[in-house]
Amino acid sequence: MSAAASAKGMPQGALLALVLLTGLNLFNYIDRFILPGVQTLVQSEFRINDEKIGELTTAFFVVYMLTAPLTGWMGDRFRRKPLIVTGALLWSALTLTTGLVHTYRELYIRHALVGIGEASFGIFAPALIADYFPEAARNRFLSWFYVAIPVGAALGYGIGGFVGGHYGWRAPFYVAAVPGALIALCILFFMREPERGASERVLAADGGGLLANFAGLFRNPAYLASTFGMVLFTFSMGGISVYMPTFLVRFAGYSVSKAGLVMGGALAFCGLVGTG
Repeated sequence: MSAAASAKGMPQGALLALVLLTGLNLFNYIDRFILPGVQTLVQSEFRINDEKIGELTTAFFVVYMLTAPLTGWMGDRFRRKPLIVTGALLWSALTLTTGLVHTYRELYIRHALVGIGEASFGIFAPALIADYFPEAARNRFLSWFYVAIPVGAALGYGIGGFVGGHYGWRAPFYVAAVPGALIALCILFFMREPERGASERVLAADGGGLLANFAGLFRNPAYLASTFGMVLFTFSMGGISVYMPTFLVRFAGYSVSKAGLVMGGALAFCGLVGTG
């Protein structure tokens, strides 16, 4: 495999890295979407309304948003593989300990802290893949990495609904936590981090420093349009993704298990077709 990779201009171990990072991205989204699949059960146990259950996802995204600039800064200055492994082990541990919480406050804090671990992976992994694969092939391999998003989210709904419906809402978090930690350890011991910019043929120009580059983003119409479009998309789809399983249980009469499987199947189909 290394000879084939070298022949195509890829650093040694590029395909192994892609498989491991894609697998970790899969469990990143499985862990993230288990809660919507079981939240009617969580609401029942903790006796909380829709506003309170929605605040869990809000807390996650606020911490994610505040952490991302710091992790981006770290990614430019430190080795990214240890940062990925640390973040993955953190979110896997928090996913595992979700089954041990006994109050809404504990659940809130745990779900907020998951944003720290996931913000690190979401920033570092695509940068590593970009260093492994040359420009001509990079789009194709990044597509495989991002296919894990709809598939992982669909599995999160399905595992959450099916396992939670049969064994209680805590069980899916136990099931999903261990594989992510194992993949993180495989990355630690078996994945070689490429030299930063190893596959780039064009050197980055000096843009005049951090503040000048940041200010320049606001003079880039394409960047502003895509960013604000993504904000609006995330706002609308975020509400649907969080509350749709609950809607199916409450108004369509589905069981928790069926709601998770139906939502997961619909997301997998639409996500794969849309990505393709």
